[in-house]
Amino acid sequence: MIIKPCKGSDAFEFIPEREMKLDLYKIANYFDEIKIKTRIVIIVKYKGIDVSIYPSGRMLIHTTDKDKAISIASAIKRIIYE
Repeated sequence: MIIKPCKGSDAFEFIPEREMKLDLYKIANYFDEIKIKTRIVIIVKYKGIDVSIYPSGRMLIHTTDKDKAISIASAIKRIIYE
């Protein structure tokens, strides 16, 4: 997974090594707090941090703390890719 700062916001972008085709409506069921749910993006709150998840598997973790972003991305990856 590629990890890099997002140019457009105070966040980190996580890009999977291969593109995926995730069912966002199914994935939304794994989270308690969902802010936005569409077939294009879901935005969930995970451990107090907003996380945008896209069908391609790309995630945008809305924090400037790289270690926290890596930890959250790893946890969500385990949840949604199982």
